[in-house]
Amino acid sequence: RKGRTSRGDSRVELNLSARVRSPMQTSAVVSPRGRPARLLETRACCPPPTARRARDRGFGSAIKSVVDFVHGSPAAKKPALQQQRRQQQQQQQQQHDSNHTKAVFVGSVTVLCVTAHLASVSATWLPLGALWCAVAAPLFVARAVAYTRLRWQCFLFDFCYVGNATVAVLLACCHRGGGTTTCLQVAFAVANGPLLWSIVIWNNQLVLHEWDKMTSVALHFLPAMVMYSARWTVAAPADVGSITVVEWLVWPLVVHMIWQILYLLATEVLLKRFIAERNLMTAVKWLSRVSPHPIYVFLMGKGLPDRPVPILVSVQLAFTVLTLAPVPLMFAHRWLHAAVVGAIFLRCAWAGACFYVKKLQLN
Repeated sequence: RKGRTSRGDSRVELNLSARVRSPMQTSAVVSPRGRPARLLETRACCPPPTARRARDRGFGSAIKSVVDFVHGSPAAKKPALQQQRRQQQQQQQQQHDSNHTKAVFVGSVTVLCVTAHLASVSATWLPLGALWCAVAAPLFVARAVAYTRLRWQCFLFDFCYVGNATVAVLLACCHRGGGTTTCLQVAFAVANGPLLWSIVIWNNQLVLHEWDKMTSVALHFLPAMVMYSARWTVAAPADVGSITVVEWLVWPLVVHMIWQILYLLATEVLLKRFIAERNLMTAVKWLSRVSPHPIYVFLMGKGLPDRPVPILVSVQLAFTVLTLAPVPLMFAHRWLHAAVVGAIFLRCAWAGACFYVKKLQLN
């Protein structure tokens, strides 16, 4: 009959056969009336199509995950690729840091050798002064960028930067002004007083591979070397043998007091709210809270009230006066000047040696 039926009858037959294949409808057609229990039993045995599809999809995804893991699909390799990429980035960063450290070490040794050579053979202070400016300017810019990232930009207001600028301006005036001695004497006092002795008070270390430590050493030590060359070279003025109290004490104290007033006005008045909102580090906070200086700890142990700003101002003023006291003798005697500069440099080198020995012991 199926061969003799028309095209429409074939469609009906196919629809009926597809309809009968469903278990739910088969039980409904085959089961007689009055037998709902068999219908319920058939429903319980055969889950609905949605549940079957969900079950098949779950089995399929599980099998696919196993196959992907065995054969190494991109989804299975993604965590491993991410870890490999992180390791490569860490290796590249370590290589970059290693090259940077090597470059800083070579540059530090080169600057030390050139400084010693120019100080011993040059007939004028200009070559050594040019070296000082060429080294100090980029180091100051690099430190400004680094300290801004660390929220330490208030440290750029310290006296060492003002002292370097003061010595540079006074030497320029001395050179352009036909050899006036007052500018030379004041610059000598500032460079060989508070700037040079800051190496001791701040425990600067001659660590040749760390640019931050070498920046501190350069900013404190190179002005003294320049002034040594300006004072004792052949081209130095002949009438600078005597220095009065005005040049070695009064004018340097005037420079110090102007800086101190401007510093307190900026950090304690004008920028106080800005510093508090951005949690910027200042010298007062660092020396009294974060890393208390031994002098501050000693004064606190003596029962002084905990007022960091007056204590810091008083200690800096006393330090400036004490370091300016030997300046007249250093200005009059070359051997004493050389001995003081050499002793402070050896102190700096000793601190660097302690740093290296401690690091080697830790490793």
